[in-house]
Amino acid sequence: MDISVNQVEPQEQVKNRGKTKSMFKFKTLKSKILFGFGLVILLVVGLVIESSFTSLKIEQEAKLMADYQIPLMIADERAAFSVTRRAYDVRSYLATGDDFYKSKVEETTEMAIPYFIEIGELSDSDTAAALAETHREWSEDLITEAIDVYDRGDTEQAQ
Repeated sequence: MDISVNQVEPQEQVKNRGKTKSMFKFKTLKSKILFGFGLVILLVVGLVIESSFTSLKIEQEAKLMADYQIPLMIADERAAFSVTRRAYDVRSYLATGDDFYKSKVEETTEMAIPYFIEIGELSDSDTAAALAETHREWSEDLITEAIDVYDRGDTEQAQ
C-alpha cells in the first residue's frame, strides 16, 4: 500500500503542536504573570497609538471644515438668497412698476458679487467659475431683457 499525504500530516501536526506548547511553557507562576501583564501593556500601548492617530485625523478634518467648508457653505447660502431675493424684486417691479423694487434689484445685484467671488476663491472646482459666469450672464439678462423692456412700456413681453 501507498502512504498517502493525509496519513503523514497528522504526525507532523503533532510535532508542530509540541513546539508551540513549548514556546508558551513557563517554569514558574511569576513568569506566567509577567508574560500576561506584558501582553496587556503591549495591547494598551497599541490602543493608545491608534487612538492618537485617530484623534489627529479628526483634528485635521475639523480644521479643514472650519477653515474651508463652513465659509464656503455660508457664501453659497448667501449667494442663493441674493438670487432668490433678486427674482422676487424683479417680479415685484414688473407687477407694480414701483421704482423701489428696481433699486432693490440693483442693490441685491451689487451685494451678490462678493459672495460669488468668495465662492470662487474658496472652491477649487471648475463649477464655481461656471456658477459665477452664469450669475453674471443672468444678472445682465435680467436687467436688460426684463427691466429695460418694462421701462420701454412693453409690459407683456417683460413678464
